[in-house]
Amino acid sequence: MSHPYIRTVVALLAGIAMGAASAQPRAVISVQEAQTPPRIDSEQLQKPSAGMDASTPAVSPALAELQSLANAPAPRTAQARKQQAQAIWQLGLLQLHGLHVPLDPAQANIMFERAHALGHPLASAGLAWCAIDGCGQRPQPSKAPRWLQELRQQDPGRAAYLDWLLLEDVAPMDADVASTSPQVNNAMQQRKQQALQRAVKANDPHARVEWGLELAAENQTSQALAQFRAASATSEAARRNMQVMAEQSSQRMHASGNIGQAGSAWQTFRQARIYHRGEGVPANYTEAIRLYKRASDMGNIQARRMLALIYSRPLADGSLDTAWMQQLAYADVSKNSNTPIHSPSAPTSLQRDPTPLYDYIDARWRK
Repeated sequence: MSHPYIRTVVALLAGIAMGAASAQPRAVISVQEAQTPPRIDSEQLQKPSAGMDASTPAVSPALAELQSLANAPAPRTAQARKQQAQAIWQLGLLQLHGLHVPLDPAQANIMFERAHALGHPLASAGLAWCAIDGCGQRPQPSKAPRWLQELRQQDPGRAAYLDWLLLEDVAPMDADVASTSPQVNNAMQQRKQQALQRAVKANDPHARVEWGLELAAENQTSQALAQFRAASATSEAARRNMQVMAEQSSQRMHASGNIGQAGSAWQTFRQARIYHRGEGVPANYTEAIRLYKRASDMGNIQARRMLALIYSRPLADGSLDTAWMQQLAYADVSKNSNTPIHSPSAPTSLQRDPTPLYDYIDARWRK
Protein backbone atom coordinates (compact mmCIF):
# COMPACT_ATOMS: atom_id res chain seq x y z
CA MET A 1 0.00 0.00 0.00
CA SER A 2 9.82 1.28 1.83
CA HIS A 3 6.54 2.81 0.59
CA PRO A 4 4.21 5.73 -0.20
CA TYR A 5 3.17 8.80 1.87
CA ILE A 6 5.20 9.48 5.12
CA ARG A 7 8.96 10.24 5.21
CA THR A 8 9.21 11.47 1.63
CA VAL A 9 11.40 14.54 2.11
CA VAL A 10 14.50 12.91 0.64
CA ALA A 11 12.59 11.52 -2.32
CA LEU A 12 10.98 14.88 -3.01
CA LEU A 13 14.24 16.81 -2.88
CA ALA A 14 15.91 14.24 -5.08
CA GLY A 15 13.07 14.51 -7.54
CA ILE A 16 13.42 18.30 -7.67
CA ALA A 17 17.14 18.06 -8.26
CA MET A 18 16.64 15.59 -11.08
CA GLY A 19 13.96 17.75 -12.68
CA ALA A 20 11.39 14.97 -12.62
CA ALA A 21 8.60 15.58 -15.07
CA SER A 22 6.30 12.61 -14.75
CA ALA A 23 3.17 12.51 -12.58
CA GLN A 24 1.39 9.31 -13.40
CA PRO A 25 -0.25 7.84 -10.30
CA ARG A 26 1.86 5.36 -8.48
CA ALA A 27 1.71 1.83 -9.82
CA VAL A 28 1.07 -1.24 -7.72
CA ILE A 29 3.76 -3.82 -8.35
CA SER A 30 3.08 -6.42 -5.68
CA VAL A 31 0.44 -7.80 -3.39
CA GLN A 32 2.32 -6.27 -0.47
CA GLU A 33 2.14 -2.84 -2.09
CA ALA A 34 -1.55 -3.30 -2.71
CA GLN A 35 -1.94 -3.78 1.03
CA THR A 36 0.25 -0.86 2.07
CA PRO A 37 -0.68 2.85 1.94
CA PRO A 38 0.96 5.04 -0.65
CA ARG A 39 3.46 7.83 -0.06
CA ILE A 40 4.19 10.71 -2.37
CA ASP A 41 7.29 10.58 -4.49
CA SER A 42 8.58 13.24 -6.83
CA GLU A 43 7.89 11.15 -9.95
CA GLN A 44 4.19 11.19 -9.12
CA LEU A 45 3.98 14.90 -8.66
CA GLN A 46 5.43 16.42 -11.81
CA LYS A 47 2.41 15.65 -13.96
CA PRO A 48 2.66 17.00 -17.49
CA SER A 49 -0.35 19.10 -18.42
CA ALA A 50 -2.23 18.51 -21.62
CA GLY A 51 -3.02 21.98 -22.91
CA MET A 52 -2.80 23.60 -19.46
CA ASP A 53 0.81 24.65 -19.16
CA ALA A 54 1.64 28.06 -17.69
CA SER A 55 3.74 28.85 -20.74
CA THR A 56 0.77 28.65 -23.12
CA PRO A 57 -1.24 31.83 -23.77
CA ALA A 58 -4.52 30.13 -22.85
CA VAL A 59 -3.31 29.32 -19.34
CA SER A 60 -0.91 32.08 -18.39
CA PRO A 61 -3.64 34.66 -17.73
CA ALA A 62 -5.61 32.20 -15.59
CA LEU A 63 -2.57 31.27 -13.53
CA ALA A 64 -1.53 34.91 -13.20
CA GLU A 65 -5.03 35.77 -12.01
CA LEU A 66 -4.95 32.96 -9.44
CA GLN A 67 -1.56 34.07 -8.10
CA SER A 68 -2.60 37.74 -8.05
CA LEU A 69 -5.74 36.97 -6.08
CA ALA A 70 -3.86 34.72 -3.65
CA ASN A 71 -1.19 37.36 -3.01
CA ALA A 72 -3.52 40.38 -2.84
CA PRO A 73 -3.80 42.45 0.37
CA ALA A 74 -6.17 41.19 3.03
CA PRO A 75 -9.74 41.56 1.75
CA ARG A 76 -12.30 43.61 3.63
CA THR A 77 -15.57 41.90 2.70
CA ALA A 78 -16.74 38.37 3.46
CA GLN A 79 -17.16 37.59 -0.23
CA ALA A 80 -13.65 38.81 -1.03
CA ARG A 81 -12.25 36.73 1.84
CA LYS A 82 -13.99 33.65 0.47
CA GLN A 83 -12.61 34.23 -3.03
CA GLN A 84 -9.09 34.79 -1.77
CA ALA A 85 -9.25 31.72 0.48
CA GLN A 86 -10.23 29.60 -2.52
CA ALA A 87 -7.40 31.03 -4.63
CA ILE A 88 -4.86 30.40 -1.87
CA TRP A 89 -6.17 26.86 -1.34
CA GLN A 90 -5.93 26.03 -5.04
CA LEU A 91 -2.47 27.56 -5.40
CA GLY A 92 -1.31 25.51 -2.43
CA LEU A 93 -2.63 22.34 -4.05
CA LEU A 94 -0.80 23.18 -7.29
CA GLN A 95 2.42 23.73 -5.34
CA LEU A 96 1.97 20.45 -3.49
CA HIS A 97 1.63 18.52 -6.74
CA GLY A 98 3.94 20.56 -8.96
CA LEU A 99 1.13 21.36 -11.41
CA HIS A 100 1.72 24.53 -13.49
CA VAL A 101 4.03 25.86 -10.76
CA PRO A 102 7.28 24.50 -9.26
CA LEU A 103 6.91 21.63 -6.82
CA ASP A 104 7.09 23.20 -3.35
CA PRO A 105 5.30 21.21 -0.61
CA ALA A 106 6.69 23.40 2.19
CA GLN A 107 5.20 26.50 0.55
CA ALA A 108 1.98 24.55 0.01
CA ASN A 109 1.76 24.03 3.77
CA ILE A 110 2.06 27.79 4.29
CA MET A 111 -0.71 28.36 1.76
CA PHE A 112 -2.94 25.86 3.56
CA GLU A 113 -2.35 27.79 6.80
CA ARG A 114 -3.33 31.04 5.09
CA ALA A 115 -6.43 29.47 3.58
CA HIS A 116 -7.41 28.13 6.99
CA ALA A 117 -6.98 31.56 8.57
CA LEU A 118 -9.38 32.94 5.96
CA GLY A 119 -11.91 30.22 6.78
CA HIS A 120 -11.61 27.84 3.84
CA PRO A 121 -13.68 24.76 4.80
CA LEU A 122 -11.21 22.19 3.41
CA ALA A 123 -7.92 23.78 4.46
CA SER A 124 -7.87 21.48 7.48
CA ALA A 125 -7.44 18.56 5.06
CA GLY A 126 -4.26 20.13 3.72
CA LEU A 127 -2.95 20.80 7.21
CA ALA A 128 -3.77 17.26 8.35
CA TRP A 129 -1.97 15.84 5.33
CA CYS A 130 1.10 17.99 5.93
CA ALA A 131 1.14 16.93 9.59
CA ILE A 132 1.12 13.28 8.53
CA ASP A 133 3.44 13.53 5.51
CA GLY A 134 5.62 16.49 6.46
CA CYS A 135 5.18 18.40 3.19
CA GLY A 136 8.92 18.88 2.81
CA GLN A 137 9.45 19.18 6.57
CA ARG A 138 9.63 16.75 9.47
CA PRO A 139 6.23 15.03 9.92
CA GLN A 140 4.31 16.04 13.04
CA PRO A 141 1.61 13.37 13.34
CA SER A 142 0.64 14.53 16.81
CA LYS A 143 -0.85 17.66 15.21
CA ALA A 144 -3.00 15.74 12.75
CA PRO A 145 -5.90 14.87 15.12
CA ARG A 146 -6.73 18.57 15.61
CA TRP A 147 -7.10 19.13 11.88
CA LEU A 148 -8.92 15.84 11.38
CA GLN A 149 -11.46 16.83 14.00
CA GLU A 150 -12.21 19.98 11.99
CA LEU A 151 -12.27 18.08 8.71
CA ARG A 152 -14.86 15.63 10.03
CA GLN A 153 -17.37 18.49 9.98
CA GLN A 154 -16.75 19.19 6.29
CA ASP A 155 -15.66 15.89 4.71
CA PRO A 156 -16.10 12.94 7.09
CA GLY A 157 -15.04 10.42 4.45
CA ARG A 158 -11.71 12.10 3.81
CA ALA A 159 -11.16 12.51 7.55
CA ALA A 160 -11.70 8.76 8.03
CA TYR A 161 -9.28 7.97 5.20
CA LEU A 162 -6.62 10.21 6.72
CA ASP A 163 -7.35 8.56 10.08
CA TRP A 164 -6.49 5.25 8.40
CA LEU A 165 -3.27 6.67 6.96
CA LEU A 166 -2.29 8.01 10.37
CA LEU A 167 -2.88 4.61 11.98
CA GLU A 168 -1.14 2.78 9.14
CA ASP A 169 2.04 4.83 9.24
CA VAL A 170 2.37 6.21 12.74
CA ALA A 171 0.94 3.66 15.15
CA PRO A 172 3.47 0.89 14.34
CA MET A 173 6.30 3.23 15.36
CA ASP A 174 4.88 3.88 18.83
CA ALA A 175 7.62 2.82 21.24
CA ASP A 176 5.03 2.12 23.95
CA VAL A 177 3.37 -0.61 21.88
CA ALA A 178 4.75 -4.13 22.06
CA SER A 179 4.65 -4.91 18.36
CA THR A 180 5.30 -8.58 19.10
CA SER A 181 2.04 -8.90 21.01
CA PRO A 182 -0.58 -10.68 18.85
CA GLN A 183 -3.39 -9.07 20.84
CA VAL A 184 -2.04 -5.56 20.25
CA ASN A 185 -1.38 -6.24 16.59
CA ASN A 186 -4.85 -7.66 16.06
CA ALA A 187 -6.44 -4.68 17.80
CA MET A 188 -4.43 -2.26 15.67
CA GLN A 189 -5.35 -4.07 12.45
CA GLN A 190 -8.98 -3.93 13.48
CA ARG A 191 -8.78 -0.18 14.14
CA LYS A 192 -7.18 0.39 10.74
CA GLN A 193 -9.78 -1.70 8.94
CA GLN A 194 -12.59 0.09 10.74
CA ALA A 195 -11.19 3.49 9.72
CA LEU A 196 -10.85 2.41 6.10
CA GLN A 197 -14.36 0.96 6.01
CA ARG A 198 -15.79 4.15 7.54
CA ALA A 199 -14.17 6.06 4.70
CA VAL A 200 -15.50 3.60 2.12
CA LYS A 201 -19.03 3.84 3.50
CA ALA A 202 -18.75 7.64 3.37
CA ASN A 203 -17.91 7.22 -0.35
CA ASP A 204 -14.41 8.67 -0.13
CA PRO A 205 -12.81 7.97 -3.54
CA HIS A 206 -9.30 7.37 -2.17
CA ALA A 207 -10.63 4.86 0.36
CA ARG A 208 -12.58 3.06 -2.37
CA VAL A 209 -9.47 2.84 -4.54
CA GLU A 210 -7.47 1.51 -1.59
CA TRP A 211 -10.12 -1.08 -0.79
CA GLY A 212 -10.27 -1.99 -4.46
CA LEU A 213 -6.52 -2.62 -4.46
CA GLU A 214 -6.85 -4.91 -1.46
CA LEU A 215 -9.65 -6.83 -3.13
CA ALA A 216 -7.64 -7.11 -6.36
CA ALA A 217 -4.69 -8.45 -4.38
CA GLU A 218 -7.01 -11.22 -3.16
CA ASN A 219 -8.18 -11.89 -6.76
CA GLN A 220 -11.68 -10.64 -5.98
CA THR A 221 -11.89 -8.96 -9.36
CA SER A 222 -15.59 -8.15 -9.56
CA GLN A 223 -15.62 -6.64 -6.07
CA ALA A 224 -12.50 -4.58 -6.87
CA LEU A 225 -14.12 -3.29 -10.05
CA ALA A 226 -17.18 -2.25 -8.05
CA GLN A 227 -15.01 -0.11 -5.78
CA PHE A 228 -13.15 1.49 -8.67
CA ARG A 229 -16.45 2.18 -10.44
CA ALA A 230 -17.85 3.88 -7.33
CA ALA A 231 -14.77 6.15 -7.14
CA SER A 232 -14.48 6.84 -10.86
CA ALA A 233 -16.42 10.13 -10.86
CA THR A 234 -13.63 11.93 -8.98
CA SER A 235 -10.61 9.60 -9.12
CA GLU A 236 -8.40 9.40 -12.20
CA ALA A 237 -6.70 6.32 -10.74
CA ALA A 238 -10.05 4.55 -10.35
CA ARG A 239 -10.95 5.21 -13.98
CA ARG A 240 -7.55 3.98 -15.10
CA ASN A 241 -7.85 0.85 -12.96
CA MET A 242 -11.23 0.02 -14.50
CA GLN A 243 -9.72 0.31 -17.96
CA VAL A 244 -6.69 -1.78 -17.06
CA MET A 245 -8.74 -4.58 -15.53
CA ALA A 246 -11.14 -4.66 -18.47
CA GLU A 247 -8.31 -4.77 -21.02
CA GLN A 248 -6.35 -7.45 -19.22
CA SER A 249 -9.46 -9.53 -18.58
CA SER A 250 -10.09 -9.50 -22.32
CA GLN A 251 -6.50 -10.51 -23.01
CA ARG A 252 -6.72 -13.42 -20.56
CA MET A 253 -9.93 -14.66 -22.16
CA HIS A 254 -8.28 -14.51 -25.58
CA ALA A 255 -5.20 -16.33 -24.33
CA SER A 256 -7.28 -19.07 -22.71
CA GLY A 257 -8.56 -20.02 -26.14
CA ASN A 258 -5.06 -20.76 -27.46
CA ILE A 259 -4.80 -24.50 -27.97
CA GLY A 260 -1.25 -24.34 -29.26
CA GLN A 261 1.74 -25.92 -27.65
CA ALA A 262 1.03 -28.34 -24.84
CA GLY A 263 -2.51 -27.09 -24.17
CA SER A 264 -2.75 -26.53 -20.43
CA ALA A 265 1.03 -26.02 -20.21
CA TRP A 266 0.66 -23.02 -22.49
CA GLN A 267 -2.24 -21.67 -20.40
CA THR A 268 -0.18 -22.09 -17.24
CA PHE A 269 2.69 -20.19 -18.87
CA ARG A 270 0.27 -17.40 -19.87
CA GLN A 271 -1.04 -17.23 -16.31
CA ALA A 272 2.53 -16.93 -15.05
CA ARG A 273 3.12 -13.99 -17.40
CA ILE A 274 -0.03 -12.31 -16.10
CA TYR A 275 1.34 -12.35 -12.54
CA HIS A 276 4.84 -11.47 -13.74
CA ARG A 277 3.61 -8.37 -15.60
CA GLY A 278 0.74 -7.42 -13.28
CA GLU A 279 -1.86 -7.63 -16.03
CA GLY A 280 -5.20 -6.85 -14.37
CA VAL A 281 -3.87 -7.99 -10.99
CA PRO A 282 -1.01 -6.72 -8.84
CA ALA A 283 2.29 -8.24 -9.93
CA ASN A 284 3.23 -11.23 -7.80
CA TYR A 285 6.69 -12.63 -8.55
CA THR A 286 6.35 -15.55 -6.15
CA GLU A 287 3.20 -16.75 -7.87
CA ALA A 288 4.72 -16.09 -11.30
CA ILE A 289 7.75 -18.28 -10.55
CA ARG A 290 5.55 -21.03 -9.13
CA LEU A 291 3.48 -21.07 -12.33
CA TYR A 292 6.57 -20.89 -14.55
CA LYS A 293 7.90 -23.99 -12.75
CA ARG A 294 4.59 -25.81 -13.20
CA ALA A 295 4.47 -24.92 -16.90
CA SER A 296 8.10 -26.01 -17.29
CA ASP A 297 7.34 -29.34 -15.63
CA MET A 298 4.47 -29.78 -18.06
CA GLY A 299 6.86 -29.33 -20.97
CA ASN A 300 6.54 -25.64 -21.86
CA ILE A 301 9.88 -24.53 -23.36
CA GLN A 302 9.21 -20.81 -22.91
CA ALA A 303 8.63 -21.26 -19.19
CA ARG A 304 11.90 -23.21 -18.95
CA ARG A 305 13.78 -20.41 -20.71
CA MET A 306 12.18 -17.77 -18.49
CA LEU A 307 13.23 -19.63 -15.34
CA ALA A 308 16.78 -19.86 -16.68
CA LEU A 309 16.80 -16.10 -17.22
CA ILE A 310 15.31 -15.37 -13.79
CA TYR A 311 17.96 -17.41 -11.97
CA SER A 312 20.83 -16.21 -14.17
CA ARG A 313 21.30 -13.05 -12.10
CA PRO A 314 20.72 -13.68 -8.39
CA LEU A 315 21.71 -11.15 -5.76
CA ALA A 316 24.97 -11.59 -3.87
CA ASP A 317 23.18 -13.51 -1.11
CA GLY A 318 21.56 -15.80 -3.66
CA SER A 319 18.07 -14.31 -3.34
CA LEU A 320 15.82 -13.22 -6.17
CA ASP A 321 16.66 -9.91 -7.88
CA THR A 322 13.29 -8.18 -8.20
CA ALA A 323 14.74 -5.46 -10.43
CA TRP A 324 15.88 -8.17 -12.85
CA MET A 325 12.41 -9.73 -12.66
CA GLN A 326 10.90 -6.40 -13.71
CA GLN A 327 13.24 -6.21 -16.70
CA LEU A 328 12.29 -9.73 -17.75
CA ALA A 329 8.54 -9.08 -17.68
CA TYR A 330 8.53 -8.50 -21.45
CA ALA A 331 11.48 -10.67 -22.43
CA ASP A 332 11.12 -12.59 -25.67
CA VAL A 333 11.44 -16.26 -24.74
CA SER A 334 9.87 -17.60 -27.91
CA LYS A 335 13.43 -18.20 -29.12
CA ASN A 336 16.56 -19.13 -27.25
CA SER A 337 17.38 -15.51 -26.50
CA ASN A 338 17.74 -13.49 -23.36
CA THR A 339 17.15 -10.09 -24.94
CA PRO A 340 14.37 -8.24 -23.13
CA ILE A 341 11.81 -6.54 -25.36
CA HIS A 342 9.59 -3.64 -24.51
CA SER A 343 5.84 -3.75 -24.45
CA PRO A 344 4.24 -1.68 -27.21
CA SER A 345 2.87 0.51 -24.46
CA ALA A 346 3.91 1.19 -20.90
CA PRO A 347 3.34 -1.80 -18.57
CA THR A 348 -0.14 -1.57 -17.12
CA SER A 349 -0.85 -1.91 -13.43
CA LEU A 350 -3.33 -0.77 -10.83
CA GLN A 351 -2.79 2.72 -9.50
CA ARG A 352 -3.49 5.27 -6.78
CA ASP A 353 -3.97 9.00 -7.15
CA PRO A 354 -0.82 11.00 -6.30
CA THR A 355 -2.07 12.27 -2.90
CA PRO A 356 -5.27 12.21 -0.79
CA LEU A 357 -5.78 15.86 -1.80
CA TYR A 358 -5.51 15.39 -5.55
CA ASP A 359 -9.26 15.40 -6.25
CA TYR A 360 -9.60 18.75 -4.45
CA ILE A 361 -7.75 20.43 -7.31
CA ASP A 362 -10.18 22.21 -9.62
CA ALA A 363 -10.73 20.20 -12.80
CA ARG A 364 -9.34 22.97 -15.03
CA TRP A 365 -5.93 22.64 -13.34
CA ARG A 366 -5.89 18.84 -13.61
CA LYS A 367 -6.37 18.79 -17.39
